[in-house]
Amino acid sequence: MKVLLTFFCLLSLLSAGLSAQIDPAEIEMDETTRAEAAADSETEESEEQQAPDSTEQLGPNLRLVGRSYGDSVVLRWGVVDHAAWKIASRAGFVLERLPLKEFDADRKSLPWELITPEPLIPLSLSEWRARHAADDTLVAAAVQAYHGGPVVSSDDPFGSIYEMYVQQTNMHGFAHLLADFQPYIADGLALRYADKNVKTDAVYMYRIRSLADDPNTRIDTALALVTAHSFEPVPGIINIDVSERELEVELRWDKFEHMDAPFSGYVIEQSLDGGNSFRRLNSLPFIPAETFGDGSVENGGTYYSYRVKLEENYRPAWYRIRGLNAFGELSDSSAVIEAMGRDKTPPKQPRMEQYEIVDGGSIKINWTIDSANPDPDLDGFFVAKSLDPEGPFEPISAELPTSARSFVDEGVADLAQHYYVVGAFDTAANSRLSAPILGIFPDSIPPATVAGLRGTIDSSGFVTLTWNANTERDLQGYRVFYAHQDDHEYQQLTTDIGLDTVFVDSLTLRTLSKDIYYRVVALDWNFNHSGWGKSLLLKKPDIVPPAAPLITEVITSDSSVTLSWHNSPSEDVSAHLLLRRASGAQEWQTLVTIEEAGQRSYADKSALQSQLYEYALEARDESGLTSGISNIITARVYDSGIRERVGNLSYRYDTENGRIILSWSYGAGSHQFYVYKAIGDGSLVLLQSLPGSVTEFIDTEVAAGVTYRYAIKVVTDDGGESAMAATETIRVE
Repeated sequence: MKVLLTFFCLLSLLSAGLSAQIDPAEIEMDETTRAEAAADSETEESEEQQAPDSTEQLGPNLRLVGRSYGDSVVLRWGVVDHAAWKIASRAGFVLERLPLKEFDADRKSLPWELITPEPLIPLSLSEWRARHAADDTLVAAAVQAYHGGPVVSSDDPFGSIYEMYVQQTNMHGFAHLLADFQPYIADGLALRYADKNVKTDAVYMYRIRSLADDPNTRIDTALALVTAHSFEPVPGIINIDVSERELEVELRWDKFEHMDAPFSGYVIEQSLDGGNSFRRLNSLPFIPAETFGDGSVENGGTYYSYRVKLEENYRPAWYRIRGLNAFGELSDSSAVIEAMGRDKTPPKQPRMEQYEIVDGGSIKINWTIDSANPDPDLDGFFVAKSLDPEGPFEPISAELPTSARSFVDEGVADLAQHYYVVGAFDTAANSRLSAPILGIFPDSIPPATVAGLRGTIDSSGFVTLTWNANTERDLQGYRVFYAHQDDHEYQQLTTDIGLDTVFVDSLTLRTLSKDIYYRVVALDWNFNHSGWGKSLLLKKPDIVPPAAPLITEVITSDSSVTLSWHNSPSEDVSAHLLLRRASGAQEWQTLVTIEEAGQRSYADKSALQSQLYEYALEARDESGLTSGISNIITARVYDSGIRERVGNLSYRYDTENGRIILSWSYGAGSHQFYVYKAIGDGSLVLLQSLPGSVTEFIDTEVAAGVTYRYAIKVVTDDGGESAMAATETIRVE
């Protein structure tokens, strides 16, 4: 598995802003020096952008950080991957220093000065042997990490390549981690340098680069800004917490508390004499695993933790933690916290036996324990019950002695059934519950029938039902049922049994069924159902208009238009409206409203001859919703050509002037009057036509002793004619 050690803390420290990305404009220097510093920064950025495709490195691959010790400045650096580290370290590193806020006689900034006359390269094997003891295991690990090679065990060429990559990555991480732990290892790996030629409170810009010139792996230049102030101790961990367990304590501390300068590892210390003296619990620094989860070391989260295994409980000890930074320095101690292991092992589980019904209204709970191997610290029992086998269980007894093996729950005959458990507890307040057992009384008496069922339906289809609450002590709850017809089988609507006396349902209103029926039943804990009770009928709000009727036949005559139709098939239709409009008109006029369900025809006698009409039907239901118009029929009264005769036709003979005067009456209109005359037994002959406004005719051509007959006929402008209206025979004397 790829080990994530490191040096990652060093990289985090660098990325926190103590190195590399320096803005020359923020530092007092002359223009030449500022230009050089800016050029270095631009070169570094350019090298980042031109990184070869063969590497996964996205940022600077060489990073630098510094720390002041008053009389010196210590510099630490690292290379972020194995290949670049080997290339850079073999060629060697050179360090340069630029004093800031210092000027020469001409008030110009001082130039960069080389502070490593010889390139810094890792020690050879012989140099390691000469300078360090053979039994120094940290040195041995560092030498192996740098000078050792991968050991390939796979025959698969691709597997061996990956195996080499993993091992090299691990060796790179180990080497940088060891350099964090021990300054002399950092010196031997050429990852550290102490600049002892510094002035107090002087500000220095340091620059490091490798002499490597590999075209495939460019090594960046890194910068660090350091003020040579007096030595400041490393701040300690502030927030520390502890969890006491069985033969174990777990120390916890905030993993984000020192994100600006993270630690590479931690030293855990313990005191058994009240904090007067401490000893290390870990010979090597503790390195927390980087994990993800809900808070613990195993599951990740916001804190690190360290578990201390103990030989006995209840022996107090005092603990503190110190962090180790990238310069091999221990931080100040954290706050001291006291902790001890505690008994967390509960007693053995009691075993429930069959309960008993006593006194007709109580339940006796019985249990046993492992008498052959009893718990020495057993302190007693308690009994608890719940409506649910999963709990929560509420205690119903006081603490019972260790000799107790039964308990009577009194007066529960008419209560809801319960699940009982027995808990055993010890002197450390650890407890363990038995498996639950259901306690129930035989009961065949159902609850009373639900009363007061009422409800409403709103325009959105939401139904609200309410009813009176039952008063039985063993009432478990209610179930709601529904049907679309009262004589149909009712369907259960509720999925759970609830005690609430309000129930909300939702209906689809776009349906042909207009009614819905509800019933509510009550249940006790023995699942005895009450009677049905009276059903509740609710009318659904009508939002569905009726179906349109259909005109099936039209018969026209010279006096009327007769229409026949099929009524709307919708059951809630209250009336049919016969509509008429003149052809070409926009607005319909209601000709007649028909509320008689059996009427299926109508004769329109008010239609004018020669006027073309459009007819349609519309259904209206009890809620006032209309169907929209039916099919449209076009019709008109046809013209027979027969017109009304003149009325009140009369005559008189004017003896004085010897003439016959005819008169009649007729309505207004576009017409003429044709006057006919017959002499003796002759036929009527058209004598003269008169305009429609004239209702009198004078005939002066008459002779004594001759008989005459007259007739008047109406001729309309549209070609219609009336029958002749004739006079009787007139004899002139």
